[in-house]
Amino acid sequence: MLAMDRVATNPAVRFSVETFVPADGFAPAKAYATRLLWKDLDGNEQSKLLLSEPETVLAVAVRGDADPHAAPTGEPARRPSRRKQQLAAPASTPEQ
Repeated sequence: MLAMDRVATNPAVRFSVETFVPADGFAPAKAYATRLLWKDLDGNEQSKLLLSEPETVLAVAVRGDADPHAAPTGEPARRPSRRKQQLAAPASTPEQ
């Protein structure tokens, strides 16, 4: 799992990793650092731009190491912010 990108990789898939450098005329909205490449079941090349550094992606997707930026196992999940809790709460209906 690449924590920064919220992307999981499958160890059964062979990945390649390269440093991302935007082409002339392409200005991505995010500061992508890495391109993850693989072939799909039809043999077509696929890729995904990632925020994680190439070294981290290489360690996780190719070598199978744990992401050093991920939360330690067993750490409780973060509680949603109060704003998200308010948005998720059902609207109250007036009593008749």
